[in-house]
Amino acid sequence: MFNFLPKSTTLDVACLSRLFEHKTTSYKLLFFGALLSLLEKESERKTWKGKYSYRSICIEMLIDAWYPHRFFALSFGLQDKVGSILEKIEFPTDENACKAQNARDLRAQIEYQFEAIQAKSLLRYAPYRLLTPFFTKELSGTRDSARRMRINELADQRFFTPTPPLYRICQIEQTIHLHPYWMAYLTQHLPIIKSWHQHHWASFLQSRNPNVPAVITKATKPSFRRSLTKQKAFWEKILGHTEIYCVYSGKLLTKENYALDHFLPWSFVGHDQLWNLIPSDPTQNSIKGSKLPCRHDIQKFIETQHHALTTSYALLKKTEWKIAIESYRTDLKLAPCDIIDKTELTNAYNQQLDPMISLAENMGFVKRR
Repeated sequence: MFNFLPKSTTLDVACLSRLFEHKTTSYKLLFFGALLSLLEKESERKTWKGKYSYRSICIEMLIDAWYPHRFFALSFGLQDKVGSILEKIEFPTDENACKAQNARDLRAQIEYQFEAIQAKSLLRYAPYRLLTPFFTKELSGTRDSARRMRINELADQRFFTPTPPLYRICQIEQTIHLHPYWMAYLTQHLPIIKSWHQHHWASFLQSRNPNVPAVITKATKPSFRRSLTKQKAFWEKILGHTEIYCVYSGKLLTKENYALDHFLPWSFVGHDQLWNLIPSDPTQNSIKGSKLPCRHDIQKFIETQHHALTTSYALLKKTEWKIAIESYRTDLKLAPCDIIDKTELTNAYNQQLDPMISLAENMGFVKRR
């Protein structure tokens, strides 16, 4: 990963490249990500100070960690205590949480609950451990109990030398001071550094959640939800030619009054594939939110999907139908001729849904009542 980072004639970029060589927990990754977020905000305002309070860093860390852990229910590992702090934050985890206004509300809630959730405990070790690559030789043989004090001393001693560390720690002020040279380097190459950090963050999350789908898309707060225009167009053609009933309420649906539901919640699957979408009564869709379907929902869902697929087979042009069924072929592993075979479709869905629902339950997703 060293070759991925931009070179510097004055700074030891090799030390920076080793920041995440040893990452058993999320702390270092979240701490560095918080520094980048704060530096990016300064860059946008063109007010570079490079001096960040413990409080502001902790808030950024919790915001970055909240979406993967609370919204997408990803694990940070058994040794990681960040999750226990996030669980204390009183904030709704429904699918509206990724909207801009809710993101601002999340920040406000973390600031308000800062002391109650003991947020400052995040910085007990992370600021010191992140500096370890800059003092590898000097720390050789140092006992664990003495490493924090020694790292603090070394950072102060080297801060005004030609080979400075990334930052120094001011315990009295409770602040982190980025070195001006490193601040200039990070600012100049911010998009590349952020991508490098995101690679490590996604890799960490994938290692802790090996069987979870679409982990890389769940590493950060979703910036937007993709349009469901094509998926709605498919279902509205079906709704216009045959009767479709809500799998949750049994209510007859119309093109003018329906909502498109992610049968397995979007916050779990992380995609908008047609095989997982079903028209539903808008009220029921709102109530279901990010909950998992019940066992008795599944057969109704499969029957509705089969009815829609056989209807679309007769209704659509051959090329249109091939495009529409692509996700059924790739994700459910069905041949085109088997997609309209009810037995084959049922078997494929059961093989796909049963393990995914079990995994989602183990992650903390609950079933609708």
